[in-house]
Amino acid sequence: MKLLDTEYAAGITTKTWLHTDANGDDVFTTQTLQSADPVFKKAKYLAQNKGKDFCFMASIPANIINEICYSAAKTWGVKPVDVMRELMSSKTDRSKALWKQLTKGRDHRKFQASHYA
Repeated sequence: MKLLDTEYAAGITTKTWLHTDANGDDVFTTQTLQSADPVFKKAKYLAQNKGKDFCFMASIPANIINEICYSAAKTWGVKPVDVMRELMSSKTDRSKALWKQLTKGRDHRKFQASHYA
């Protein structure tokens, strides 16, 4: 396996690797990494500093949203970019269900303000 490129943008490190598959063909793999520690700290801070008119739900790292889009794309039968568009518009029932999963679901508790309250 050979590292071809490393790029850092918006808190996400993207590495591109070249390796050989079982058939002997060259294959490119992209790996994304993001530290969630700043997100945990932000969620904890905002949970402890509530205002009267403000209800902080969660702070979800971009890498988690990206992963959710790829997973949902397989289930929904669409491309990940289409899931991202739908998720950002948050108008459909399935996009609202994804946001509920991220902001209230058990798997993402560390990102949720209620976890620190």
